[in-house]
Amino acid sequence: MAVGASLWRAYSDPRGAMARAAAADRGEVPSLVELMAACAMGFVASLPEARRTAAGLDVGDAFAGVVSAHLFGYLFLLPLILYAVAAVAHLLARPFGARDGFAGARRAIFRAALVAGPLALLVAGMRVGAEAAGLPGLGPWIDGLGYALLAFWLWHLAASFAEAEGLGRARRMAG
Repeated sequence: MAVGASLWRAYSDPRGAMARAAAADRGEVPSLVELMAACAMGFVASLPEARRTAAGLDVGDAFAGVVSAHLFGYLFLLPLILYAVAAVAHLLARPFGARDGFAGARRAIFRAALVAGPLALLVAGMRVGAEAAGLPGLGPWIDGLGYALLAFWLWHLAASFAEAEGLGRARRMAG
């Protein structure tokens, strides 16, 4: 199944999408590709904030410096951080019956990050559109949408993680 179709299904059925991804276990490389795609979307979504940050700096070519820092953070540090988060999450879930080693936790965390990418791009695009249209009053509404999407993403992460780790009791709470 194509990644796009799989992600589209993941928005409405995170446990089912994670079960299908686990059944089609193609190894570490596709998970790493999903992780890097998620980090790349996060980087692109951070560019409007980089522009605003650079505007407040009084140094030569501030935008290039801020973008370089965002690039380093999103494409080099964030993958390492997410690997560590997946490892710690799996270790914390082991007393509750987690299975599948660290691969399931990585798959769930990376897939959840990939699901978050388009949501981050949506919020960033709406913020840029509101600024370009001269509608600063939309900022709080966009912030509210961002928080709602964060809550949705946390639900997705919990359901995906529960499925990947075989945590049956979480089914009643998260999906």
